[in-house]
Formats: sequence, C-alpha cells, structure tokens
Amino acid sequence: MLELTLATQFVPGTNLRGEVSGANWAFLLPSLELEQVICWGMPASTTLAMLAATSRQVTVCASSQQIEDSNHRSDLSNISWIAVNSDEYPLPLETSSADLLLIVGKQHVQQFIHDSTLQTEFMRILKSDGSVYFEFRTRPRQLKALNHLIEPLRTGRYFWLTPLSGEMYTAVPLDDNKTKNYFLSRKLYSLSFTTHVFRQAKRLYTKRSLSDRPTSKSQNSAENTISTRKQSSKYGLHSAVRKLGNTFLKIAARVERFQYRHTWLTVRCGVLLRISADAQTTTRPPTYITRIAEEAGKSLDDHRWGLWAGGEYSSRKLLFFLFNQNSHIPEYLVKMVRNPALNRRLENEYQALKLLNERQIGDSEILPQVVFFGHHNNLALLGETIIDGVPFRERTEWTANCSLLHTAIDWFGNLAANPSPVKSTQVADVLEVLFTRFSAIYHLPDTQHRFLAEQIAVLRENNVSFPLVFQHGDPGPWNMLVTPTGRIALLDWESAEARGIPLWDLFYFFRSYMNGIAQANGMHDRLQGFMKYFLDSSSFSSLVVDTVRHHTENIGLPQHFIEPMFYTCWMHRALKQSTLLDPTKLDQGYYINLLQLCIEHRDAPTLTRLFSVSMGQTEKKGVQAGARRPGM
Repeated sequence: MLELTLATQFVPGTNLRGEVSGANWAFLLPSLELEQVICWGMPASTTLAMLAATSRQVTVCASSQQIEDSNHRSDLSNISWIAVNSDEYPLPLETSSADLLLIVGKQHVQQFIHDSTLQTEFMRILKSDGSVYFEFRTRPRQLKALNHLIEPLRTGRYFWLTPLSGEMYTAVPLDDNKTKNYFLSRKLYSLSFTTHVFRQAKRLYTKRSLSDRPTSKSQNSAENTISTRKQSSKYGLHSAVRKLGNTFLKIAARVERFQYRHTWLTVRCGVLLRISADAQTTTRPPTYITRIAEEAGKSLDDHRWGLWAGGEYSSRKLLFFLFNQNSHIPEYLVKMVRNPALNRRLENEYQALKLLNERQIGDSEILPQVVFFGHHNNLALLGETIIDGVPFRERTEWTANCSLLHTAIDWFGNLAANPSPVKSTQVADVLEVLFTRFSAIYHLPDTQHRFLAEQIAVLRENNVSFPLVFQHGDPGPWNMLVTPTGRIALLDWESAEARGIPLWDLFYFFRSYMNGIAQANGMHDRLQGFMKYFLDSSSFSSLVVDTVRHHTENIGLPQHFIEPMFYTCWMHRALKQSTLLDPTKLDQGYYINLLQLCIEHRDAPTLTRLFSVSMGQTEKKGVQAGARRPGM
C-alpha cells in the first residue's frame, strides 16, 4: 500500500518556489542526447546547469572579463571555460565536435548573423547533424532575410516565444497562428513583469524594517513612540509602493498582451538552424517525441504543436499540445519531466491510467487515455488524450447544494469500488513509517505528538479487516473539468495510489472545495475559512458528515477508523508539502498548521458529529462536545 508515497524522499526545500530548471528552449531540439555543447557567450546559471545535466560536455566561450565576473556553480565538472576574443579565428575547438551551438546575447547574435567568417568557423565546429540556437527580438517580416544571411545552414525553424525577456515559457512555430491563438485564449503564455520581483523586494524591505526595530527593553517610552511612528510611516510607504507596483504590473501586462496579439509588432523569436535537412524542419513536433509515438504505432506527421513550460516549481511538467492540422482544439497532451528524479511520478500516472482502464473506471470523456509512453535521454514522456471541458472552478456554484459538487463526490465512490482488504495492523505499520518521517521534519508539542501517535495506535489495537482503495492523490478542484455533457473529468494522476488509504481523497477534496467557498464569500485566510466552513456547523459540514458516513458504509471501513484517517490525512499532506518549504520556515507550512488546528479544535461541531459516528453514538443535540477520545 502507498507504494509511491513510501518510495518518495521528503526532503525540505528540494522543490522551492522559483527555483525552476532553465533552458526550456532545449526541448525544442530534435534530440536532447548531446555530447558536446558550445556556448558562444555567457549563459544564465540555470541554463548552464540544465545543459550540464543533459550533455556530456559543455564549453563556454566568453571574454576573460565575463568568465571572471560569472558566479556560476563550480561543482559542475563537465563544464570548461575558454577565454576568447570575438574577432579571433580559428577558435580553439575541434572540427566536427559540437552537437549544439548556443549563441547568447544580442551582440553575439548580431555578430553571427552578419559575420560570414564566423559562420564558416561555426560550420567547421558543428557535426554534420548539428544545430544552432539563438533568440532575438524582431518583426516577423524581417525573418525572411535571415536564410539569405546564413547560407551555410540549410534549414531553419522559427518560434514565437513568451515572455518578451527572461526564461522562455511558451514556444509555438512562428507561422502557426491557429496554435498561437489557442495558447492566447487559454492564457498559456507568460509576462516579462511578474510579482516575483516585487516579492523579492518585499522580503528585502521586511528584513530591513525588522532590523530597524528596537531590541533593547530598556529604551524609554519616548524612543519607543518615535520608533512606532517610524514603523507606521514605513508600513504606510510599503502599502503605497505595493499599490503602485500592482498598477504597474497591470499596465505592463496589458501592453505585453497587446503585443502578443498583433503579429506586425516586435516579437521574441527563437531560431533553430540545422545543417542537415530532415523531418525536424517541418511543422511536426520535435523528433524525439515523434519517434516515441511511432514506436507505439501513432504517427504525428500531420500534427501541429505548441509547448507550455510554465510554473514556478521544478516539479512542474513540460506540456506539448498536439493538434490535428485543421483543428483549433488539441487532440493529445504530452507531459515531460525536466529532471530524471521526477520520472517516477510520470511513470506512476502511466500505470494508474492503464489500471483504471483495465478496471473500467471512467471512460474517454472523463479520464485521459494513454496514447504513448517512453523515455528520452532518461526523461519520462507521456502522451495522453485531451479532455474537452471547462475548469470545474469556473462552473461550480461554491455551495453545498451545487450539483457539480455532488457529481465530483461520486468520483470517489467509483474509485473506491471493489476495495482490497488487508489487516488494520498492516495499515498501522505503514502509517507509523510516515509518522517517523513526519516527526523527523516537524516538531509538534508533546501533547499533539502523543495524540497523533495514539490515532495510529487505534488501527493496531483493533486488528480487523481494512479496505484499501484506488486513491487519486491530488483531487483538488483545479484537477477537474466539466465536460460538455455535464460530467466531471479528473486529471493529473501522478500521485495516484492503486492501494491507497480510504477517505484521504474525500477529506482533501472537501478541504479544497471549502477553501473555494471561503474565498467566494470574501474570506482569504485559509485556516480561518477551514474553521468557519469545515469545523464549525454549516450546511457544508453537514454534507461532509453525511458523505463520509455513506462512503465508509459502502467500502466496509470500520467507523471507529474515521478519526485516525482524518488526522493522518493532514499528517501525510504536511509531509508532502515539506519539499516546498524553506527548511527554516517549516512551522509556517499550511498543512502542519491545519493539522495542529484540527487537534486543538477536536471538539469542534463537525468533528464531534463525524467522530461520534465512529464511536457508535447517535447524532443528537445532547452529544457532549467534550467527549473524551484517544489522546485527550
């Protein structure tokens, strides 16, 4: 049971926000299996790290000053540095040695385009099937002259890229307006100016503000009063700066969106030049994708494509949208990891979708179907059908009576059908393993730690049959679509467990939906929202109790196990979230605080009703809120 979870190493800080792998453009190449990469100019540190991870050898040709000023990692052993002057040839590089030549920076790109001697030198260095990649901003009509300026390279592919500067997140063949319009309509693009810069400024400002606060208790009241006034002034200034920054972002976003939609304006263009003329020069997807598809008997010769590589976490997948030539809607979605360490998640989704298909759970309208699967350069790649639908969050009414909510709940009943029985002591063994890992990361107060341990002990003390169920693992509203016929489609099965823990999906989904209800009612503090709409009495909390009772009866889960399932659900979530947290700020994690909130308020109305069912008590007004349970 919980095979994926047990095989995962939960190390705090290994998937921090903003620390995303670079060089997304590399996935536009025919192949990522590169022996030698030459960088003409100094690349960004994230780009260099990505190239070092996918290539045997990377050589950076830059000026002595650039090399001296660079702060790139020194632990990348397969990177060499060559100090060169831009006008000295030949370069100290072997003939026919490079698979890829990356040209970095406007000055180097212009030099390459207009210097025929440099072009000839690069032709000498490149292998017969080598590639050249660079980017620049221009008007599309001016690209036609490029092939005449770079005669030695036989073919070229041009890509519309977003944002206008920085790391590339969107790539669509430049002349494919259908795909481009689809990406624009679905907001599959990114902007140059984001809140990330302002968040960094905020953190810096906060540190400075904190350093200005008085630290000595012996300071007189007059000094404290002056300090307080200064702080008030600073925080008022901070609020004004934040408003000004948000206004700037909105204006900049409108300007950039206007620029994206009008092709006669300057665009950011990616250029991939090839010595040999092969299938990669057509409108087909990158060669490594088409080959894996062909091995599964699927031809992509007539498919257009676009790449979306957005996201602020390194665990986010690259997404290739594949379209039939005359279609405005994609037919397939290809997911690809950025790092081999993440292969297991995509491999798990592949196995989960196959197993669901074998068990006839769901169909092609509400469940992605596997089209092909494979690995390229040790990176997992999964092609699956696209589900037609509208995001669940745009259609739900955010009420306990919403029909779509109840349709979504039915999914968990379907997943839990035909559970696999084991002994509850076996479940206790697994949960104790997770509890040990959890305790090594988080440090609960002794009473809370003991309470959680006693919850798991309930499973060991009552050695009875326990039903394992098919668990989605991440069933939030963001992973749901409403199909044209009103059915609910469930996406993203990377965290699925074929032998999972019952009720965990339900509790997590209810929490996520409750958060949507809170936000719809103007409450943006998630813990306060959970307290009001989940723990306190409400129409939504009544739905939770009724649904859990019905679900446990259907799968044969002993009712006195509801409470351990509830608390271990949040323990598991806190464990998973630890990878996203700064190791010095683990106590600020949402799920560890949610777990503690639930323990502290274990006599809340909803939990009293929910767990009184598990103790065989009748639900009536006279149930004592202070009824004692394990750990109290």
